[in-house]
Amino acid sequence: MNRTAFVAFYAVYPSNMGSSEVSSSFFETWKGKKKIFQISHLKNINNKIINTQFIIREKPIYKILKIIPLVKKIRQFLLKNQKPIIIIEGPSWIGYSFFFFIVAKILIPRAFIIYHSHSIEYEIRKNNSNYFISFFTKITEKYIFHNVDLATSVSVKEKKKINNLYNKETIIFPNGVNLKRLQVEEKKFFFKPKQYLFYSGSYLYGPNKQAIDLLNNYFMPKLVKKFPDLKLILTGGGYYNNYSWLINLGIIRKNYLIKLLKGAQLILTPIYEGYGTRVKIIEALMLGVPVVSSSKGIDGIDYKFGSFKNPLVNQNKKILLNYAIKVLRNNKLYKKNSKENKLKYIAIYNMEEIVKKFQFLINKIRND
Repeated sequence: MNRTAFVAFYAVYPSNMGSSEVSSSFFETWKGKKKIFQISHLKNINNKIINTQFIIREKPIYKILKIIPLVKKIRQFLLKNQKPIIIIEGPSWIGYSFFFFIVAKILIPRAFIIYHSHSIEYEIRKNNSNYFISFFTKITEKYIFHNVDLATSVSVKEKKKINNLYNKETIIFPNGVNLKRLQVEEKKFFFKPKQYLFYSGSYLYGPNKQAIDLLNNYFMPKLVKKFPDLKLILTGGGYYNNYSWLINLGIIRKNYLIKLLKGAQLILTPIYEGYGTRVKIIEALMLGVPVVSSSKGIDGIDYKFGSFKNPLVNQNKKILLNYAIKVLRNNKLYKKNSKENKLKYIAIYNMEEIVKKFQFLINKIRND
């Protein structure tokens, strides 16, 4: 049987961010003999389907030093396999993928290598790094897109951007969610306020920082005047300010996060910088939770259908505030309609169906 090695330069297990959710859903729904190889500073997990190259802290030099040992472990797993596949998960800095690709082509020359892009790395570095890192990112990202056997993009918009930037066609592979990861036991909450907004994302990530600051400095002070019992539940870690309305839970278990997501009156995401598609919004839509978002926050998500709109989208924060007030005042109606619409999102973003079509395409390409 053909074997597939998934490669991630970040922690997929345990899952602690949206990228981890996409990668774990992709891995879990992939059919065939498989194993995921990750570089992680969180937990040293090693079993039949997970190999971890453990690092003491999240530093680029530690990750680079682990790339050769990682390739050697993958080589052992794929040894004597006739048509091995390697899938590089793309949310980390592209430099890791570049160094990995060079070593893998030397040690595992028969492997069919797929680059699973979650976003355009150059766009991130251009806005958040120095000139050298930005330039190196651009040339290495171009090299990866042109030299792997197959590369993906998360949406039509990203596909066009990659084509314009690197003159390379990609296969659209939208971010999706494994439905099993949204199914949690309906046990009684040990904690849940009566009325709350929910936001999940690490404050250490720039776009999340901007959104969380807006939620606490602009939206919540105005909303609590109209809804005095309203709370904001924040998860993801890295935020240390205190407000009377804020319930900051830090990093929490996935099943508890899904329970909080399902119980929220709405998800409010005032994001004005972002890359790829946000998994938490996809999860909310698939669960039938009302969403109010900036257009950048909803970027890459197909939502323009139906007379009743979920999500409600606008770039103007004053209009987003009015949307949030409207949803909170008529919450039963909005929840009812959002739940009626959720099957449309499940049909689009069910990772099992996305992967089934993708594997069929790969088999067709390799057999032609």
